Amino acid sequence: MDLLQLRYFQAVARYEHISRAAEELRVAQPSLSRTIARLEAELGSPLFDRQGRRIRLNQFGSMFLRHVDRALSELDDGRRAVREARDLGLGRVSVASETLLTIIPLLGSFRAAFPAPTCGSSSRTRRRWSASCAPGRSISVWPRNR
Repeated sequence: MDLLQLRYFQAVARYEHISRAAEELRVAQPSLSRTIARLEAELGSPLFDRQGRRIRLNQFGSMFLRHVDRALSELDDGRRAVREARDLGLGRVSVASETLLTIIPLLGSFRAAFPAPTCGSSSRTRRRWSASCAPGRSISVWPRNR
């Protein structure tokens, strides 16, 4: 079973008409019919009741469609999440400060503008921060020595 079979099944189930589904999917009707037949053979059960040129989703098809809809929706959500992450860019910003009170407004603004990245805080000495921050990829903010 592959994604193409599942998408084809979803379209045929929606239209309950092979020719209309084939037209929407831009595939040949015989190819779509064979794909549905292979899917039914793989599942070991017919998914449609055939009445001449008309087909209707049967109880097995209705049950399977609910699962297919959820699975394809999850995959679409995953694809969208990857695209958004790619477009927004993922990364890590390290900010060092002797006290978090000075950067709380900055972190709040960052979280409002970019809600997806995770933020965390830790307390470290200046030396430990310098050692853990990768050069060229981190920002360290230190107050001037008094």
